[in-house]
Amino acid sequence: MHKPENGKQGRIDASKSNQSTSAPFPALGLRSQEDLEYRKQLRGMISVASKVPLKDRSVLSLVYTPGVAAPCLEIAKAPLTSFDYTLRGNTIALVSDGSSAYGFGNIGPLATLPMLEDAYIHFKTFG
Repeated sequence: MHKPENGKQGRIDASKSNQSTSAPFPALGLRSQEDLEYRKQLRGMISVASKVPLKDRSVLSLVYTPGVAAPCLEIAKAPLTSFDYTLRGNTIALVSDGSSAYGFGNIGPLATLPMLEDAYIHFKTFG
């Protein structure tokens, strides 16, 4: 972690830098306003989308009541079938308490969400 001359961990003293002070972390080369606007416009970097378009009642009955009962009961009998009937085999969990966030220090769990979203994008694209 970067430890600036002022002795406070996790903060970079922009007044000691010869770079622009418009970004909160100029020594890291961040373009804060552009990055914030991009993420704000998208309201995050990932989304959840259904694989099944709900066109009519027959489709709804397959994916909800009563159709959802069959896979639920099958998974209850044989838990490993959850890989066959759900998204379980296609998911990962990215978890952080925010205490060591890529050189930023302890920024908290909510502040690490953009980094976790980006990690998801990398895993999904290149994994």
